[in-house]
Amino acid sequence: MAIVSLGTIEPSDSNTYLVKGSRNILVDTGLGLHPEELLDRIAKSLGSERLDAVVLTHCHIDHIGGLKAVAKRFGCKAYAHKDDAVHIRNGDSRYTLDLDFGIDAGPMDVEDLEDGRIIDIGDHRLEVIHTPGHTEGCICLYDRVTKALITGDTLFINGMGRTDLPGGSFATMIASLKKLAGVDFDGIYPGHGEHSPHQGHDCLIHVLRSRGVDIEDY
Repeated sequence: MAIVSLGTIEPSDSNTYLVKGSRNILVDTGLGLHPEELLDRIAKSLGSERLDAVVLTHCHIDHIGGLKAVAKRFGCKAYAHKDDAVHIRNGDSRYTLDLDFGIDAGPMDVEDLEDGRIIDIGDHRLEVIHTPGHTEGCICLYDRVTKALITGDTLFINGMGRTDLPGGSFATMIASLKKLAGVDFDGIYPGHGEHSPHQGHDCLIHVLRSRGVDIEDY
């Protein structure tokens, strides 16, 4: 398995990752303000291979805005945790924040994911870990073989996602971070900022400590 960062196009874009195996999964799509450039980056990384699915780490427009273009170009289904998928399907701007970015995205087709779902990409399997706090349906994706964790806006190299938006909760975020403390991961691939193949768990412990959480058991 390889995790390929496709970078960002706009400063407000989320990171977009192509997870490559015998099946290929795109994680998040950015704002989608420049869809042709996004599609070209995906196609270049895929080469002659196909895109099998899109997985969205949560419902905010900076992570889902390119979905319609990607689905149309590559003919693949999209998935999000059920607690956020409903907002994406309904085009609920209060939760997607599209109007805050000057975008009227409207409803998008997306299917439900559950906590614990395994996404089979061949030699590797990505486990869906429900980590609410930034939104109600935030997820991380974990590969036990490489110990890589795609964290969306739950955990960054130097912090955690904000919790003051609709569906957010500081207490719930801390509970999610404590949940991740029980996951044996090394690599961290967040929704914004830099990624690292080795610093992930150390970043998590630093964030918990900085929030005054007792980390003796972690």
